[in-house]
Amino acid sequence: AFTRCVGQPPGRYARQQPPTPAGKTEAHLYSSDRPDAFFAVGYSDYPLAHVMGTPAEEIFAGVRDTWVKRLDGKLTLNSPTKLAGRYPGLEFAADGKVKGADTFLQGRLYLVDQRLYQVIALGRKGEISQGVPNRYLASSRLIPGGDTGMIHLAPPVK
Repeated sequence: AFTRCVGQPPGRYARQQPPTPAGKTEAHLYSSDRPDAFFAVGYSDYPLAHVMGTPAEEIFAGVRDTWVKRLDGKLTLNSPTKLAGRYPGLEFAADGKVKGADTFLQGRLYLVDQRLYQVIALGRKGEISQGVPNRYLASSRLIPGGDTGMIHLAPPVK
């Protein structure tokens, strides 16, 4: 199950079946567009055999590279991380262009059992404070439940 709360309702929901090294998976992406930024959170359930037979870093690399290619970008950060001190993750950042405008990309990927979570922020350089995507990305929380974990994004506590 999946929970999302970022202080406003999501602007869009997209369900896709992107090709992956594991074959087609069903990806769910919730996003909120602003004139100067794009925020998204999503998940995909991978086949157990693929998750058990593939290092998390390899799974993350394919997803990360897809995001970086979307802005014809250059990777500026690629750092392993953990969710809830237990689940493998990857924090990454890139610079590139969207519709001719200089754009930054920040993302975090987490593998919780068979579920890959993506938390993504893109923004036009100089038009959005760096604190906004930082707070958004830092709001990821794992809420135990059912057979699989849930990720909960909540507005930062002030």
